[in-house]
Parts: sequence; structure tokens; C-alpha cells
Amino acid sequence: MMGKTSFLLASAVIYTAAWWLAVLYGKQSLLWLSLLLVAHFVLSPSRLRDFQLMPLALVGMTMDTLLMYAGVLHFAATPVWLMLLWLHFVLALEHSLAWLGRLPLWAQVFAGVSGGAGSYLAGAELGAVSLPLGNLMSFLLLSCLWGALIPGYFLLRRRIAGNEELPWPKN
Repeated sequence: MMGKTSFLLASAVIYTAAWWLAVLYGKQSLLWLSLLLVAHFVLSPSRLRDFQLMPLALVGMTMDTLLMYAGVLHFAATPVWLMLLWLHFVLALEHSLAWLGRLPLWAQVFAGVSGGAGSYLAGAELGAVSLPLGNLMSFLLLSCLWGALIPGYFLLRRRIAGNEELPWPKN
């Protein structure tokens, strides 16, 4: 287990490595993605809290599954790696990306639009996913979803973790 400050860096490295491995290697990355999850829990100063927040990944997994069935996203094979990436994302939101929760609501929406929806475009460019509706339509649809997903995560996190403070400052 590491101290909180050191773990912020470790969390950023673990999540970044997980994203690149998942996007570049797909199902061949399953072992590495799993090992990175184990590394997160070995190093984390808040294992129990992290474990309690992992069900939030089901929101993203469900969203991506619905987008697949709706024809917005297309994968060559069932993307089990994407489920592991959602677990990594939720853990990163609790640590290396937790600063997003301290931003005003509009900035969280912007982060979701640019970072969340943008990551699907990047994934498409790298061959991890196809966007049958085209880049522009897919980005517009994903932007709406991700614009709500980031602030929604921090609201759900507050409820699950029993943290009653608002995840963004009052304006």
C-alpha cells in the first residue's frame, strides 16, 4: 500500500496503461488489464472504498452495450476488454481523475464531452471500435451521453460512499 499522494501518480499510470493496452490490443490485453486491476488494489490506500465504488462501472458497461445494440458502436468481437476498462475508469475517477469532481458542473460536462466522447473517436482511429454513424454523428451522440455521465458519476459516488458533500462547488 502507498500513501495517497504517491498513489495519485500510480493511479494515473495504471489507468493510462490500461486505456492504451485495451485500445491497441483488445482481447489480447485481458491478462494485462486484470493484472493492472490487481496492482491498483495492492497499492491503493483505500481498497474497501474502491471496491464499493466498482459497481458504478455497470453504468458505463450498460451504456456501451446499448450503444452496440443500437448500432452506434461496432466491435469485431465481444469487447470483454471494454468491461475491464470501465472498471479502471471508475477507479481512476476516484483517484487520479478525482479532481474532476471539484470542478463546476459546466466544466465536468465539458470534460465528459471532450475526454469521454473524444476517447471513442481516438479508439476508432486506432481500430478498437467502428462508428457506423460516422465520426460527427457518433461524437454528437456520445457527447450528450458523456456530458451527463461525468457529473452523474460524482452524484452516484456521493450516494454510494455516503459522502454528502456536493461533488462540485456551488456557484
